[in-house]
Amino acid sequence: MSLILGLIGMLLLGAWFVLRWHRLQQALQWWYRQHVLRLFDEAEAVRNGVLQDAFTLRRTVELSSIQHQALKKADEEKLLMTLGELHDSLKRFSDFLSPPYLEDSFPMSIEHLLRSHQHPNVVLNFSLPEKWQPNSYEQSRVVWIAIDELLRIAIAPSVESISACLTQRTTTHEFMIQIFYSNDDRQTFQTQLTELSHLRRAAQFLTAGTCTYHFDNATLKWLLQWS
Repeated sequence: MSLILGLIGMLLLGAWFVLRWHRLQQALQWWYRQHVLRLFDEAEAVRNGVLQDAFTLRRTVELSSIQHQALKKADEEKLLMTLGELHDSLKRFSDFLSPPYLEDSFPMSIEHLLRSHQHPNVVLNFSLPEKWQPNSYEQSRVVWIAIDELLRIAIAPSVESISACLTQRTTTHEFMIQIFYSNDDRQTFQTQLTELSHLRRAAQFLTAGTCTYHFDNATLKWLLQWS
């Protein structure tokens, strides 16, 4: 009898490990898929935006030179607008490829990331340390991507305010964020909650840390700790 119970216990334990590994595999596949989709979107933005704008600018200057005439005021305004859009597109692409300040100051990089996701009329409060003992660039980038994905998933028109705190202790680092919504419609956030589950598992595995989240009373609380 004890042998049978032992076999049943081993089978249940094996099934638990298989299920856990399957969930981790799904999370890592989701992480990779999100990264590939972001790269695809950025490439499409360059092809359909930056390159087209650059071609338009070149043709405008070429035609003006060929016809030996000055640009009209309307053309000048359009040219300046196109240049502004070109600059913004290149800046977004550059920030995605290499996050600003990440190599020099992780807190400054996180502040820049939070502000880049801030929608108009959303109150943003954050507490970031002035001094920060640097991690490896690779680990900082993984944490940065995790926070970026969290903000992409969680930021919605119903967000009223965001509160974030980054701390560094002797052996651990911690990033905690609370996002406050105007309503507690769980049905609306069902897809986001599924993605957050994948993000939690992937972030834990890739940082060798712990990650938790909780959604209640129209508030999302997300906590990432790593060494």
